[in-house]
Amino acid sequence: MSSGQKKHQFVTNFKKDTSLIKRIGANILFFVGSTKITLRNNLLTPKEYKKVKKIIVPGDIVLVGDHRHMSAMIIGGAVTHALLFINGHTLIHAIAHGVQETTLRKLFQEYDTLIVLRPLIDDQKEKIVSKAIAWAKEQMNKPYDYEFDTDTEKLFCTQLVNEAYHHAGFDLGLTNHEITNNIVTEQIRRWKN
Repeated sequence: MSSGQKKHQFVTNFKKDTSLIKRIGANILFFVGSTKITLRNNLLTPKEYKKVKKIIVPGDIVLVGDHRHMSAMIIGGAVTHALLFINGHTLIHAIAHGVQETTLRKLFQEYDTLIVLRPLIDDQKEKIVSKAIAWAKEQMNKPYDYEFDTDTEKLFCTQLVNEAYHHAGFDLGLTNHEITNNIVTEQIRRWKN
């Protein structure tokens, strides 16, 4: 461990009026969710990274699955997290430490499954995608929503992506993990047939 690495992490990105109980609960959820249940390399390959780099465009929704952490057992399904692709190598997502940017390369180092979804936008696609990305960027550093409610003072991953498009005037319909998993399951079924 290098001298710059933290041995333990705690969630500290809370609204000022968040109670001590909610802060402790969020940190317990973070600890349990980030606990690795298997020590192995992820399942995504460099070849798949190159394929994704060729097809991904700004505004794409990236769904990833991490099957090495305890959170995967709690969430279940092929995907456990949602992100919005911004440009180049950059994505934005809501994680335990709040809304932050990450890179495509980092996803390929941490996750086991990755699916790229492109919203079917007929009219004013560039304008809608641009507005969705701008709204998502405005949410940077907002706290993670451990209560999974509908306000946007705090955000969970799917909510960030869905709200970004909602504020751009387009309804994705990805309001919860079950709906997202149903979409993924249907796409996998179609692909296999």
